[in-house]
Amino acid sequence: MNKVIIHFGPDPDTYFWRDLGADGHWRDVPSRGNIDALCAHLREAGSELWLLLPGDHIVCDKMTFSAKEKRHLARLVPFQFEEAVAADVDDMHFALCEPGEENVAVAYTERDWFRQRLGAFTSRGVDLHYCVPEPLVLPRADNGWTLSFGGLAYGGQVSVSYGDNLGFAIEAALLTPALEALLAQAPAPESIRLLADDSDALETLRALLPADIEAEVEAETLDMWDRCDLEAGPTPPINLRQGEFARRLPFEKWWLEWRQVAAVALVAVVLYGGLNLGGYQVLKSEHLSLRQQTEQAYRTAVPRGRISDPERQLKTKVQALQGGGEGSGATVMIGTVAPLIAGNEELTLQGMNYTDQRGELRLTLEAKTFNAIEKLRVSVEQKGLQAELLNSSAQGEVQQARMRIKRQI
Repeated sequence: MNKVIIHFGPDPDTYFWRDLGADGHWRDVPSRGNIDALCAHLREAGSELWLLLPGDHIVCDKMTFSAKEKRHLARLVPFQFEEAVAADVDDMHFALCEPGEENVAVAYTERDWFRQRLGAFTSRGVDLHYCVPEPLVLPRADNGWTLSFGGLAYGGQVSVSYGDNLGFAIEAALLTPALEALLAQAPAPESIRLLADDSDALETLRALLPADIEAEVEAETLDMWDRCDLEAGPTPPINLRQGEFARRLPFEKWWLEWRQVAAVALVAVVLYGGLNLGGYQVLKSEHLSLRQQTEQAYRTAVPRGRISDPERQLKTKVQALQGGGEGSGATVMIGTVAPLIAGNEELTLQGMNYTDQRGELRLTLEAKTFNAIEKLRVSVEQKGLQAELLNSSAQGEVQQARMRIKRQI
């Protein structure tokens, strides 16, 4: 995804920004302007937004924890750093990286300072995806340090990256004692990489290294944009957009984007509901008219008696007139079915039962194949009767089935 990288400028209302393509290459020349010009560009960019925070306002450190404490790190961290923080921990904002097995990197800063910096964007409708300390995106070798000096955004400050999600920024005049203190409490680096805008700045930076340092030193001239590596470490840089400063779902933005669609959908639903209601009323009126016509026709044939279901009642009376008693009904039906069974050598009739009240003949059959049973059913229906297979089962190589045969109504 395309990104926009943002640096703070030398004064509070100056920013530098540049578009970074999804392929990792810069897409255009850097831009400089105030917060309004920056936000106008960000709203149109449609990119992932990265704000690089100055390292002199943020402290990065590591904390060791036990397996039981891992689930409660967010609540535990402020108390663990209570003695190390000069201010009240309630006035500090803490952010964590993805914890390891026993250690987690932590970044913290003054809550009001971060709220003010972030609010400059959110108040203008810009939702930053990442707010990360600038030292944490410096390119760094494993077991090495990277020192970055100068640049338009940071003037006389030196940014130091000395571990995974560990770094700080400090005035150049204080760099030497700061590095000596770091050597006293952390393993010495195997290599040191110096980055600056020009060779003079590199020499200044080299002269500020502690005299007793033995690491191999590599110096390179890079501008502040080419010193930015968003994948500098094995884990992503700590994003301070956590806790109370975490990103929120943009419901208001979604509503503004979709309200016209929602209005059209509401109109469509209302129209659809109105049409359905009108159609229901028409069908209800037609149903009532048909029922009245059916009852009138029934009364023509049956002048007296209660009407509950005129269609079913009339069919029952017709069947009673056509039945002619058990003998005649059974004789006609058996006379039709028997030749079909006799003509199929694969079928054996196991049982037969005729019910005159329902006018149905039930057969119990055995066959070598299910197709023979199905063939009989089709043949019976071709004779003008209604045939229904009630159930079938297989026992070894023999198929057994029960079939119900009725007159077509």
